[in-house]
Amino acid sequence: MPNGKVILALDKFFKRISSINPFFYIIFYLLAIPIFAGVYSAIPSGFYAPYAQLEYNGKSDAYQTGILIQTAIRRALHTRSLKSPVFVQKLKFREDIPLYVSGLSVIGNSTITFEVMAMLWNEEKKDNIQIPMQIVMRASSSMEQPATGYDTQLYRVVELDDKIPFTNELQPLINSAFIEIFRPVDDVFTSVPMLELSKYEDRKLSQFFDGISGNAISINGGYGRMCYFSSVVITTVGFGDIVPITAISRSIVAIEAVLGVILAALFLNAVAYRAARRI
Repeated sequence: MPNGKVILALDKFFKRISSINPFFYIIFYLLAIPIFAGVYSAIPSGFYAPYAQLEYNGKSDAYQTGILIQTAIRRALHTRSLKSPVFVQKLKFREDIPLYVSGLSVIGNSTITFEVMAMLWNEEKKDNIQIPMQIVMRASSSMEQPATGYDTQLYRVVELDDKIPFTNELQPLINSAFIEIFRPVDDVFTSVPMLELSKYEDRKLSQFFDGISGNAISINGGYGRMCYFSSVVITTVGFGDIVPITAISRSIVAIEAVLGVILAALFLNAVAYRAARRI
């Protein structure tokens, strides 16, 4: 009978599966974790991880972003000073005492704030004046301006945080210094304070904004984060700190979860089969 042949074929198939060494199922199970992690890492914007920015790598990215912004500001001021000295209300910027960026922090999921500390030289008093400025930059602040040839110049609009209280004497100087520091080198947007960036700097900044908005692979250490997520999926633990948010990412997560259950069942079946044969 056809049904009898099917039953015999299935019986042989299951016996062959059961006779496989359980050790091989463990290897397949463990290998699936980095393989699926690699697949997850290749899916753009496929996973939401709001806590990634709180990790060590997230804090390191914030520090590196501050260094990136500091480098861009120093470069712009240096380029402008080659044409003519940069003054703020008759006070001159000191290039021998570099400008510093510190305290970069994240506000919400699309805004960062950082402090710029500039030094101005008072020629009359022969003294330095420290100018602290709290700057706000938003993810949507990116702008492009056509440059020579087929190239484009990249900018990020910045704002002075007016919520920081200062003395009446210092506030006008801070406002003037802010406008002067963030004046584009070629003066194409004289009315809008902005930071001029290279393509690499703008790409890194965009990646950082993607990371703080929840993109699991934009924050540094994305593959390791996906390995952790893959191990959570295949063991069906499901912590929920990383979430698939696209159709393809959810489909692959479901495949891995089912595969994990099947491999675990085959492992237990192989162990039971070997124990039964010994008895």
